Amino acid sequence: MYSIDILLIGMILKNSDIVASYKTATLIPYALSFIPNTIAIYIYPNFARNNKDRKWIKEKYLFLLKYFSVFNVLVACFLFVFAPFIIQIVFGEQYLSSLIPFRILSIGYFFSATFRALSSSILIMLRKVKVNLIISIIVGIINIVLDIFLIKHYGAAGASIATVISFIIASFCTTLFLFKWFNKAE
Repeated sequence: MYSIDILLIGMILKNSDIVASYKTATLIPYALSFIPNTIAIYIYPNFARNNKDRKWIKEKYLFLLKYFSVFNVLVACFLFVFAPFIIQIVFGEQYLSSLIPFRILSIGYFFSATFRALSSSILIMLRKVKVNLIISIIVGIINIVLDIFLIKHYGAAGASIATVISFIIASFCTTLFLFKWFNKAE
């Protein structure tokens, strides 16, 4: 979604400084996605081995969700609060214009890393790849529509808002589907 945002910012606003600023805002929240991805790779064998045991999967999922939530809220809060310092130290003062999108995307990191990444990974382990594909296509379309509208009105901040809304929708849909699977009668 970040790449779509950057493309649409360039096409709609036609300002390379705003494109560079937004790209800067996305780098750290995007790079931090390695955390939930690494955990998903680590837990994959256990979930795959128990893919028929709904009770076991639900119990372990809720356990992981609890700790993911605490960890990711701390990361997101750290990024949000210390955003000016992080941007100045990592990218330089000339990129302080990326502060608002960076903060918004830090909130998005929480939803994406906590719910979307964990739920999507478990759906893959359960061989529910089609569900993830459908959700991704729908959310991708929503992101593009929101980008077009919000970038026109709010610039780069609009793109980050569109992405966070898309992350929340994807998180809600994957988590909802997973809970429906948990509660499905065997």
